[in-house]
Amino acid sequence: MMMTKLEKNHAQALAAFITTLRPDWDPQGVYVALGKARDHGDAAQVAIAAIRAATTPTNRTPAVIPLQGDHWAVSSTPGTPAPHRGTRAPRCTVYGHENYPAHNCAGCRTDALTAGVAAANPAPPPPMPHGRDLAAGKDT
Repeated sequence: MMMTKLEKNHAQALAAFITTLRPDWDPQGVYVALGKARDHGDAAQVAIAAIRAATTPTNRTPAVIPLQGDHWAVSSTPGTPAPHRGTRAPRCTVYGHENYPAHNCAGCRTDALTAGVAAANPAPPPPMPHGRDLAAGKDT
């Protein structure tokens, strides 16, 4: 089966889908970006790259879709994330905490605090009163 270039009706449908993933992106802007990315690969490759770009929170606008980047990287097996360039600290393996570094996971710290478990780093002491509190006689 020969893959074709992204056509107008496919781009419109894909733009509508991508704006469901990223409601803050303008549908017309997504459509224009898809048109610019059309020559970077076949329809499937453009769709995959556009979806990857939309699911990357640091991408603020759809203008990144036709630009070179990790969203165009081809993974070796379907379903695996695109490889990242450069070195990156290992990530936490707890579900939902994957965006935090393993050595300093804010999600695990929050879970420990809400469960009442004493953590390795105790909470800092409350701040000392000053300013208006001292003038009002609230020194404790």
